[in-house]
Amino acid sequence: FGTGVGLMASADATVFHHLLRWHNLYVRAGADWRAISDGLLHVFATLLLLSGVLLLWRNRHLVSRARAAGLAFASGLWSGMGAFQLTDGTLFHKVLHLHPVREGVVHLLPYDAAWIGSALLFLLVGFG
Repeated sequence: FGTGVGLMASADATVFHHLLRWHNLYVRAGADWRAISDGLLHVFATLLLLSGVLLLWRNRHLVSRARAAGLAFASGLWSGMGAFQLTDGTLFHKVLHLHPVREGVVHLLPYDAAWIGSALLFLLVGFG
């Protein structure tokens, strides 16, 4: 689960923060603090990914070649990704107003709907 959260946080920071430049983690600040907030997001994502890999390594004797082990891993990965997206889209975007999905657009609803929709899709795949 934590690996999925870390993977999605890393993908969000890389794609939406840096490549597309749609937003930063905290938009109500100057350029330096916006960059620092994105750096903190990268640290968080990296620590979660590293902890997930270390847990897998530590428990490698429990991981068998059985189909159930692979399904459990995939379920945790997808549900973690969905949990990150849902938390980001609801808590950080809408409740705390840390950042919108995309800065500088008049109509945020399509972006919000796509963000929350992707979260629900990831959760459906993870728990389905």
